[in-house]
Amino acid sequence: MGYRHRLAAGIVAVLLATAPARAGDAAEALADAEAAAAAGDAAGAWTEFDRAVELFWADAPMAFRAASLVGEDGNRAPATYASEDVLRVLLAPVGYGWTPIADAFRIRLVVDVQLATRGGVVLADIPGFATLEHTGPDRTREFAATLSVTLPELRPDEYELRLVLRDAATGKSAAVTLPFRAAP
Repeated sequence: MGYRHRLAAGIVAVLLATAPARAGDAAEALADAEAAAAAGDAAGAWTEFDRAVELFWADAPMAFRAASLVGEDGNRAPATYASEDVLRVLLAPVGYGWTPIADAFRIRLVVDVQLATRGGVVLADIPGFATLEHTGPDRTREFAATLSVTLPELRPDEYELRLVLRDAATGKSAAVTLPFRAAP
């Protein structure tokens, strides 16, 4: 089975699991894309494939391609953090929506932040901590941002940074918990 067939089968399987009402539409678009490709109509194949992806994107839950702590240079995160250090979080969500504005589209994700001990004691809970936003001419599915959170005074221990992204366009949300260690 070729790459295209495996990709199409994977999308159909997820569609069937997450959105049975629209799975037929996406599966039909994928079948149309395969038929167009087999007939040598590359442009038509891509058009139908894009339609299938749009149907899947709209119905799938919001999630993360990436969500991790990173260092100042965007690479590896430090092993430990001290009080007043800055946690840098790379976030690459998927499944968000777009709000049309004039001749552009806006992605707007509101971030709620919680800082807790690994034992579950919440030390800080800040709804609406930040807004991640992008406006551009296309409904891009490639959006990533780095969020910075300055730590309060912490004793050496294991902690969790809990983030919830809430999409203004669709009402969908996605959560992630990132463990870290504070040291003196």
